[in-house]
Amino acid sequence: MPSITSLGIGSNLDLSSLLDSLSEAENQRLQPITSKLSSYNSRLSAMGQINSAVSSLKDATSALQSPDLFRSRAADSSSESVVASANSTAVAGNYNIEVSQLAQAETQAAQGQAATDVALGSGTLKITVGDQSTEINLDESNNTLAGIRDAINDSDAGITASIINDGSEKPYRLVLSSNTTGTESAMTLGMTDGTGADVTATALDGLFANMDTTVAAQNAEFSVNGLAITSQTNTVEEAIQGVTLTLDDIGASKVTVGNDTDAMRGAVEDFVSSYNTLASKIDTLTAYSAETNQSGVLTGNSTVRTLENRLRGLVTGQNDNEGSYQYLSQIGVSFDKDGKLSIDDDKLDKALSKPDDVSKLLAGDSGLAGVLNNSMDRMLNDNGLIASATDGLQSTIDSLKERRADMQESIDSTIELYRKQFNELDRTMASINSTSNYLSQQFAAMSGSSES
Repeated sequence: MPSITSLGIGSNLDLSSLLDSLSEAENQRLQPITSKLSSYNSRLSAMGQINSAVSSLKDATSALQSPDLFRSRAADSSSESVVASANSTAVAGNYNIEVSQLAQAETQAAQGQAATDVALGSGTLKITVGDQSTEINLDESNNTLAGIRDAINDSDAGITASIINDGSEKPYRLVLSSNTTGTESAMTLGMTDGTGADVTATALDGLFANMDTTVAAQNAEFSVNGLAITSQTNTVEEAIQGVTLTLDDIGASKVTVGNDTDAMRGAVEDFVSSYNTLASKIDTLTAYSAETNQSGVLTGNSTVRTLENRLRGLVTGQNDNEGSYQYLSQIGVSFDKDGKLSIDDDKLDKALSKPDDVSKLLAGDSGLAGVLNNSMDRMLNDNGLIASATDGLQSTIDSLKERRADMQESIDSTIELYRKQFNELDRTMASINSTSNYLSQQFAAMSGSSES
């Protein structure tokens, strides 16, 4: 029997196109499952967006839950001569600051040298800054002016060395500056021969024995409400309880310490923004357009409705406490006609003037923010509302994938059966055609023989 190498060759029929049409028709059976898979994957992605928005809202709510927020203090300075900041231990009030002297670090300059690469001798340089002493061995590997500079900078001695060119006959001067301000960080320098004996006969000794003090070490001097204070540095902590002062210039300044209402307002605004982001996300994913008859991927989803109603109920609900406020609306946070939270600035400013009462409404586990956080914790945990819905969607997706794989296997088997049947048809038709051709040739030969 003839061998068939291409479908339809033996039968002269377009069996390849017929098989393609049958394959396309069989694969249409996958369309309902594919559509369902697409729909459920979209729902799963949408639930992921809801989960992310709830997590962001929880982060914003956590800030309101902290009692420290409502104990926070801010410090403001009336001039640029003093910068002030405060922590929660600061006492509200006004403080008059008079800066008469800034702290500064000592600087000493050595006598000039004609070059930076000429050896100056050997020995041990002892540097004392405050109560810290450092010894540096100087030899042929590092006893030039440039080498000494680098050795000092590598020594962690508490000073910085540099070379300044002053333009004189011997212009190169080694300049040493203490890394910290104040009289306790003044520098002392000296050379020994390595055994402790002073070096007096080398250029090194002359270099460090005749240093010029170009900037004297000095402390900051200032007063707070007339009380004189000195400080080793220009950053002063606890001269005023809970306040850090940075002295930038000589002059007078008035520092005012009060409640950090900007931080409190910022936390409230972040909460409102995060809630509205979640609400907008839910609106988009559950929307329905009567004009286009189009629905959001989560329209009618019971999990989303439950989540939305639960959070809205807590936001509008009463919090029984000993303060002046039991509802968010009393501090200026309420729903507008579009179902979004909005802030009444005047109400909020008035409420924040009594931070203890706002704290009683919002902070702690029993405050409104704490109750909201607890509810969102349950929504977000592994067995919570969102996870249960997500697990259900994933289970359905897995089941649909299995059904699609089984159906694809069935379709592939059916198409393979068609292919085998068409091949058999080709072989049969090829055999018939071959026999027909043979008989035709025989009849033709017989006819020719009888005529002759």
